[in-house]
Amino acid sequence: MPLPAQAILPSLSALRALKAPVLPLPSLVLEHEEITLPNTQKRLAGRIALKPNIDLNDWSFCAVIDWIEFSVYLGRGTQIQHLQKILRKTVGRNCHIVPHELAAGNVFTSCTIKVQEPETFARVAAVDHHLRQTYGLLNATEIVGLEVSIDAYPVKAGYEARARLLGVLQRTISTSRDIWSQNNSRPRMNYGPPSTAPRGQKGPTERLSPGPDLDHRNGSRSDPHSHKVPFIDSTMYLGAKGADVMIGIMDKVKDRQHPNGSYMALPDAEKRSRIEVTIRGAELGRLGVSDIKSLRTLKLSAFQRRYFQFQLPTFPAKATGAGAVGGGAAMAKAVMHNTQQSWRAQTYLKSGITGLMTKDAATMLTRKRALKALTTHLMDHGMKLPDNRQVGTPPAFVAYTEFCKKVSSALVNLERRQATAWKGSGI
Repeated sequence: MPLPAQAILPSLSALRALKAPVLPLPSLVLEHEEITLPNTQKRLAGRIALKPNIDLNDWSFCAVIDWIEFSVYLGRGTQIQHLQKILRKTVGRNCHIVPHELAAGNVFTSCTIKVQEPETFARVAAVDHHLRQTYGLLNATEIVGLEVSIDAYPVKAGYEARARLLGVLQRTISTSRDIWSQNNSRPRMNYGPPSTAPRGQKGPTERLSPGPDLDHRNGSRSDPHSHKVPFIDSTMYLGAKGADVMIGIMDKVKDRQHPNGSYMALPDAEKRSRIEVTIRGAELGRLGVSDIKSLRTLKLSAFQRRYFQFQLPTFPAKATGAGAVGGGAAMAKAVMHNTQQSWRAQTYLKSGITGLMTKDAATMLTRKRALKALTTHLMDHGMKLPDNRQVGTPPAFVAYTEFCKKVSSALVNLERRQATAWKGSGI
């Protein structure tokens, strides 16, 4: 039998509208196809991958600077309204300003400024230039946060197209970072409160996959049923809030959201599927980002490999057991092999590559423990395992090349726009 190949894309809004206590609900489906990998590397040769059955040319991809946050140290005191005048002239809008310390009359000499959707880094440098001319700066302006997003707009605007691409993002996003050792870093979804909730109230957060603390219990990460499907109208996160790196995936249908719950609803043509990376702390230093001047040499094209990784799950060829020595035992082994791969596919279709990564980690841990126990048992009886034993290796993943190319191209275009803006800025 073929591997499971349908990923259900449920909507929390539909769940609430139907007032149904459990799934399944009428949902969209993201179909997958089995492809035989052409790779010749030993770890991938002869393996099969599950690939989303979509045409990426049905979406246009664009990379944007979502926001940048920096701290300034002024040569003389001022108030928020005076800074806003400079910001409106330079970036065309009011910005979020947080004074570090307030003196009498709400005067301050240092603050953190967050500029939403700056057209270019050169425009941010212009802010720094105007502040320097107006107030004088005691220290170099310090970059403290940055968010870059990849937006995917369907060629034919509509909810279904956005939902399917969002389903792809949720399932194929991958990372080599440690998002497992800390509970608040693990993949999770956050969704808004019911429409009847007080304005500004935040919705709950749910982990998509169990942690190792539940191994060998009900709800183990080895069990596909223990993994959750992210709602299409939720935001999926990898990495802790406030961490050096946090990745978010969402259906972007609102803009200019405020803590009080207010927002601007986007028209259909501007709604898109989005994946964003928020960068702070030590990670900025690793990128070479420190002050405004350092933004000029920031390699945005490198973000694809560093943050926007997308992978497909791979599986060994189906075992048949036919003609094998051992008869019924060989057939039973083949059935177990195929069942295990089916469980892996089910886990991926529910919680994606990240869910499958933690399931595979649990499987390998179980194998190692079993091997250690078997080795000890044999040694106690004067025996040992044969030298040609096969302990097993972690199941392989493969890059989702077509998707990575789309993201890479969007980042390269963003980098080029930055270079053009710097040249014309005179700064």
